[in-house]
Amino acid sequence: MRGFSRTLFLLLFVVVIAFFLSLRSQKSHTVELIRVPITSFNKISGEVTFNRRGDNSEYIVIKLGNKPSQELVVLVVEKDGIAREIGRISGATFIYTLPRNIKFENLKKVELRSNETGRILAEAYLTNKE
Repeated sequence: MRGFSRTLFLLLFVVVIAFFLSLRSQKSHTVELIRVPITSFNKISGEVTFNRRGDNSEYIVIKLGNKPSQELVVLVVEKDGIAREIGRISGATFIYTLPRNIKFENLKKVELRSNETGRILAEAYLTNKE
């Protein structure tokens, strides 16, 4: 009986190690959909990236060259002209998971607006200008 329990323990140990090795070897299923530079009206430089995870959720990454001097409002504009605020950026990086009802394919551009004045300080076109 003692040899059986030791064998069972070793077998379970090997199975657990094999399981963790298989998890480690799985690659991330994140796909980059688009990467576009930011067109600035106020010396803001950076890029906007849209990615899709393995579970089909989409997220946006905005990387600015420098931290902005003021808080900026991040808006996504759909092809039919509807603009939606998705957050505010006060640092050099902004990451946000898009809600299921906002699809990357339906977006036209991303705008960065001043929180104080409401002026558009930078934008990134995701499609050709229409």
